[in-house]
Amino acid sequence: MKSRMNSPHPGRPVKANVLSVNGVLLLTVLALATVAATTQAATTNQAYYKLGEAGSYNADNANSPLDATANAYNFSNVNSHGAGIDTTTHAPVSTSTASFHFTEQPSGYYQSGGFTLSSTANYGVEVWFKAASADLNQTARWIFGTGLDGDTTGGLGIYLESGNIRGIAPGVNYVGVAPVVADQWTEAAIVTIDNQGIFFYVNGNLVLQDPNHVASTPSTLWNLATNYNGTSSFTGWLDEARVFTWTGSFNPATDLNIPEPAMLTCVLLGAGSLLLRRRRQTR
Repeated sequence: MKSRMNSPHPGRPVKANVLSVNGVLLLTVLALATVAATTQAATTNQAYYKLGEAGSYNADNANSPLDATANAYNFSNVNSHGAGIDTTTHAPVSTSTASFHFTEQPSGYYQSGGFTLSSTANYGVEVWFKAASADLNQTARWIFGTGLDGDTTGGLGIYLESGNIRGIAPGVNYVGVAPVVADQWTEAAIVTIDNQGIFFYVNGNLVLQDPNHVASTPSTLWNLATNYNGTSSFTGWLDEARVFTWTGSFNPATDLNIPEPAMLTCVLLGAGSLLLRRRRQTR
């Protein structure tokens, strides 16, 4: 007769320590609750340019970008009549299907007058960009922002400088610097947070916090792929450019236009792996 010394109750098999379906469901609910809890700020796009997509630009005016919000901050001034500005199907995020490719200099768009924000305490600018290796060493190239380099009218901007991306608060300070990888879409954002200073992010990661400065009153000037005076034109791809404000606590993981981490997927995969492993141990 075989002994059942490993069982506390002879004649009864040892109960397998298997993660139940209810346990997996509980993990799923907890993951959903965690994802929901990370959304802390209520963001509002004050100007949003979905570059290259149908209806996002004025084909009768050198493809000048149109604002997707009701504020209608449309670009109408075109640098050098829009030379070398093409639409492409290269896009950085799943919510986009196209982008603008700036192939020659000078090019780009700028505008003045009437640009106002609902909040001067919490606001920022954000853009996705890509540059080929031959274009990485462009010097002092405006990508997107409000304000004028060297002016004191305020604003925030994103700047390409000799292979590095920089945040800039015109009339205040440069904020942060990070290297750019050629031929790769990169997200950049610079924000000013009430009583905390200016923050510069690249791909959702904080590059630098400047607690000693705050951005000046938002400028009535705004520009894309060029400085306001038509100089410092950028060569490369741009998409998903926006100026935004928010209320509540700013969270770059959820309030910037970057792909969200697949937290729920990771939890489910982990739970499934644990379930499979424990079942194998009981065989």
